[in-house]
Amino acid sequence: MKDAQAAAAGVLLRVQQGHTLDAQLTALWRTGASNKTSAEAHSTWRALTQDLVYGVLRHRGELDCCLNALLEKPLRDAVVRQLLWVALYQLRHTRAAPHAVVDQAVSALEELHLPGGRGAAKGAQGLVNAVLRASLRRQPELNACVEGNDVARYSFPPWWTAKVREQYPTHYQSMLSAGNQHAPLTLRVNVRRISRDDYLQQLQGAGIRS
Repeated sequence: MKDAQAAAAGVLLRVQQGHTLDAQLTALWRTGASNKTSAEAHSTWRALTQDLVYGVLRHRGELDCCLNALLEKPLRDAVVRQLLWVALYQLRHTRAAPHAVVDQAVSALEELHLPGGRGAAKGAQGLVNAVLRASLRRQPELNACVEGNDVARYSFPPWWTAKVREQYPTHYQSMLSAGNQHAPLTLRVNVRRISRDDYLQQLQGAGIRS
């Protein structure tokens, strides 16, 4: 997990610096393949890294609100901020075991090449550990922070949130909420190989509701 966390933090940092997401992911997939022991390991790492990057970008308003509430003073290191966003996304939006997320995020600091070398990484480990553990203890407080702020709640730019609210005052909340949902999965059946009804039976036999 820490490899994906570190890779995602690096991509997010470069996107924040003005680079395009597609270009950064393409470069990462090209260089990252040589570091994996098997095609399966590379595929798993790639899928997790992509989910972390997309998840942070989709929920950045919420994550930033939570992180600012957890920090006692401004965080100057941009790389550490990206890693904390990644871990907070996992804690709030995935089924990953919380203790594993925290432990792996602390370990991932050693792979991020912070200015100052290993000494800086070790110094940041205490901060990352403390912030993430505090996020687990202070969930009600963080949830209230997010619910009370439309930018944090919906993670859309303020100008867009205001525009939707102005044009659809009755339904803007449900519309913005829908924008944060995963799109439904649609399957197309190749009827030259199997009929629709036979495929539905296969899904039912595998315990998958259609």
